[in-house]
Amino acid sequence: MISYAQNAEDVVLARAFTGRTDGFFVDVGANEPTHDSVTRHFADRGWTGINIEPQVTCFQALERERPKDINLNVGVSSEPGRLTFYYVPDAQAMSTFSAEHATLVRSLGYHTQEREIDVRTLDDVFEHEVGGRTVDFLKVDVEGLEDAVLGQFDWTRFRPRVVLVESSTDVDAWERRMLAAGYRRTLWDGINLFFVRSEDDDELGPALTSPATIVLDRFDPWYYVEQLELARTQVQTVFAAHFLDVFARRGVRGPAAEAAAGALAKVLSWRPDVGDTFGVPPHCDADGLLRWACTIQIGDDEPYSEPLSGHLATYESAAAHASAGARARTLLARLGRKAEALRALRRR
Repeated sequence: MISYAQNAEDVVLARAFTGRTDGFFVDVGANEPTHDSVTRHFADRGWTGINIEPQVTCFQALERERPKDINLNVGVSSEPGRLTFYYVPDAQAMSTFSAEHATLVRSLGYHTQEREIDVRTLDDVFEHEVGGRTVDFLKVDVEGLEDAVLGQFDWTRFRPRVVLVESSTDVDAWERRMLAAGYRRTLWDGINLFFVRSEDDDELGPALTSPATIVLDRFDPWYYVEQLELARTQVQTVFAAHFLDVFARRGVRGPAAEAAAGALAKVLSWRPDVGDTFGVPPHCDADGLLRWACTIQIGDDEPYSEPLSGHLATYESAAAHASAGARARTLLARLGRKAEALRALRRR
């Protein structure tokens, strides 16, 4: 699993909803669709939901990348209307409707921009956007305005199965209302509080009691994956240039050679076993690698080899030139040995 969330919140939720491909969520303060997203993992598996995001650039990204979701470019508060939104250009995730939080952000050296934004109540969103669907989890990240969002929410009418709120451990008024309505706090992960409704406590509660760990939950943080992808792209560029040079020296040129070199570089960057066998550029057994590329069976027994399938003719051509060159080198070596033997006889 790849965790896209800030504190692996999606890993904890995925424990509870193992195998689900048709769930539904509501994300208040969704930010953007990938980085620090609690919902990206679920969207990739077929879930849909409602993303509520007042920042225009983040909302536009959600519209592009989550066309199956309901994306709302509004804020959420205790009453409908318009509120001042403090946008933080250099740290978008810290943007807030809270004047107090904005003051704290500015004290840290960030600049804020004030904008007037439409706001709705969470009850209104559930009534008009959720309809009769079951909300598997509600996530709330509103930078200090939890009570404005959740303080008047009708927990008896709208009952999301799991609730995730970025908050301190203090039991505030909004949480007391939740507890009175049959929700139980299961976990504080250092940033977020997790709750489960009484109807689902037996089924979902046990999975929501401990924070995510890489050792036990076996996930990769998106930040690391992103850096590895960047490094792999750079390595592929170097490998492709080397193979293109190898092809050119063997008389194989043009767009087909460029595409074949790129495919071979891509596979080699993903297959450490191939690198261990033939080496990697600039010190690799090009003849052996080309013969392997010509003879592999594309399928489950050769992972990550699919990119090679459209370029076998190019590899065969380069390998054939390599064979002709190898025969010529062998013949020259033999002639050289014979010449040396004749010179030795003459010296005698």
